Amino acid sequence: LASRSTLFDQFWVHSTQKHSVLRSISKAMDPDNWLLVTDDPIAAQIAVQCRPQLDVLEVSKAEGNDAFDWLVTQALELWIQNKYESQNLWIHSLGLAGEWDAPYEHRKVMCTSDDPDPPVDIVPPDHILGPDDDPDVLFGWSCGAGGQAICIDQGVGLLLQTLEELGLMEQSSLSIAGISGFPLGEHRRVGLSLRNETASSQRTTEFGNAYAERLHCPWLLKNGMGTAEPLGNRYSKPVQTAHLLTWIQSEVPYSEFEQRYDQNDSPDSGVAISEGVHEICVVTEHWTARWDTEKKSDGSFQISSECLGDVFCAPEDRWQQNEVANRVPEIESHLRRIGQAFLDTLGNWDPSSKSEVQSALEYIRTSER
Repeated sequence: LASRSTLFDQFWVHSTQKHSVLRSISKAMDPDNWLLVTDDPIAAQIAVQCRPQLDVLEVSKAEGNDAFDWLVTQALELWIQNKYESQNLWIHSLGLAGEWDAPYEHRKVMCTSDDPDPPVDIVPPDHILGPDDDPDVLFGWSCGAGGQAICIDQGVGLLLQTLEELGLMEQSSLSIAGISGFPLGEHRRVGLSLRNETASSQRTTEFGNAYAERLHCPWLLKNGMGTAEPLGNRYSKPVQTAHLLTWIQSEVPYSEFEQRYDQNDSPDSGVAISEGVHEICVVTEHWTARWDTEKKSDGSFQISSECLGDVFCAPEDRWQQNEVANRVPEIESHLRRIGQAFLDTLGNWDPSSKSEVQSALEYIRTSER
């Protein structure tokens, strides 16, 4: 599928909060053209709240079937029975946030004979790593995540096979995107930590969530123009959740849309911004940065001035393991200005109209050259 698609190397969801991401997507949908099939009751509720006319099917897991395969099967059967009455089908899965119900042999595929056996738990881990945690336990969780990924891959294969059998493959646009990553200990978090913090709460731990493993997600898009994209077609500028349906619903070839997008339709000027609970992350083509934020007396937020933020070289340091803020203080300062300008807008973000943002971006681009 990737070989006939455009790959978006720098797709960043705009929030660590699932509710916010789902609302952003739902509000951009044309309810007359979409059918949503999901195994997530929260996603179904949010979609209907945003788009009351939207057709929604909430799928419950069937005994003896892995959740993703069953979800895809039910979605395709309903879509086919209705003779494609809805032009667009959105299959939304809990993914790694749901039960880890892959066959145990899928987990074993991730191991060698010398590795310890992975755990058999079906409940996803939700843990903060400490100095006394056994690394074999973390390895076992990684094997569990890998087993789930195999099931997802097989479900995508079922989707492609069905489209081929229906003779719809070439004329169908097909997009696969994540709306949340799943941390596996990169910054001490394992799991989505939904029980530890919510959008309305104070941070309950000292560890951040707004890192690449949570926010930087895969996205690929195959057009339905009847022609495959050039092999290896990639788009490497930062894009975000709000851009998903803009690209998906475009009726022009990729090359034409890319040119139009770069010149006119990109309000973010090569910068992506994501928020967490009292956190903010700023992404440019060559840098990512994260800071804690604090609430001011007027209810707005500001970036904490107590210490430097976390700065990483991007995209080379994909997993953000090498923090370099103290080596590039000027870059950190300019990225901080962009982040604070975003917080000051209270949701009305238009970087092209902010002179301090433009000057900061120009400094960063000049430094990169």
